[in-house]
Amino acid sequence: MADEARETNIRRKRPQPKRNTIVFWAQIIVVVLGAFLILRTGYEIYVIKQQQQQLELQIKDLKERNELLEQERQRLQDPKSIEDVAREELGLVKPGEVPYVK
Repeated sequence: MADEARETNIRRKRPQPKRNTIVFWAQIIVVVLGAFLILRTGYEIYVIKQQQQQLELQIKDLKERNELLEQERQRLQDPKSIEDVAREELGLVKPGEVPYVK
């Protein structure tokens, strides 16, 4: 009877190491997956910040260009500037003038 009790205790203890091993590997898998997700998220944040910096530079360049174009538009509102452009770029002359070609 004592031998049976000892055998029963031994049999009960044997599955325990398998269960501990399964729990251990499950924890390892969870930690690895967690690390993978954290690294992936970190990389995505890095990529988004790089894109944000590029877009901010584009915005700055476009604002400068817009300002230059606005200055050009204001300059071309003046009749004297319009006349200068018409004479220099288009070769236009006023009635009665003789065109001079360079």
